[in-house]
Amino acid sequence: MKAVATWISYLLYFAISLLVVTLVLVAGMPMLQRAKDVSIITSAKNQLQKMAEATFDVSKAGPESTTEFSFKADEGFLVVDPEADKIYFTKNITTGILAPRSKVKEGYITISTNVEVKSYETQESEDCCFVIENSHLRVKFYKFNNSQRDTNNIIKEILLKDTGEVLEFEGLEVLLDDNEATKRGKITTQLLDVGDLLPSASLSEFVNNSEALGGAGYCYNVKYTLDSEADFLHIIVEGLERC
Repeated sequence: MKAVATWISYLLYFAISLLVVTLVLVAGMPMLQRAKDVSIITSAKNQLQKMAEATFDVSKAGPESTTEFSFKADEGFLVVDPEADKIYFTKNITTGILAPRSKVKEGYITISTNVEVKSYETQESEDCCFVIENSHLRVKFYKFNNSQRDTNNIIKEILLKDTGEVLEFEGLEVLLDDNEATKRGKITTQLLDVGDLLPSASLSEFVNNSEALGGAGYCYNVKYTLDSEADFLHIIVEGLERC
């Protein structure tokens, strides 16, 4: 019996040892991945910083000056955007090196996570357009400056980037208490955020819906927000008051 008991104890000890080792390894995997991600991103940051410094040195040297620069990374993608005059290094990470939708600037380099929104103005026509876009959507808004309108729809077009199709819709109207009269009045639109590599961007629509303008006697703002990686708009009504 003693031999059996010893054998059983050995098996239990061996099983417990395996369990402990497995738990340690499983717990250690995120730490190992985090260390790897930090190493790759730090290396990319240092290389891009040197690349930026070399670029400035060449620009100071005068016309026809050139230099060579090599970039190496075990993972990730290096993209040159000549229109934006920027170089991007992107890498998907699963560990929390930076908080989501955050941005840190070091020298010439900006390090960011989940910040892919662009917000800008175009001159396609007199009233077009303010544009907010991310990897899934491109939304064009009309540019109104105290313009008398029978509808408070300000969305000109929504492009679904995943399919390449323009959404077919007749506009988006905001009604208060389901009252048709609340959509009329003088409308002003304004981008609240401008630039690229933004965590989100918003546009404000101010509606003067006073009775003198054929409305229901309200003034209010409609705020349209597009977040990074989102395939939908947040729309909220703010600052509602009698006017």
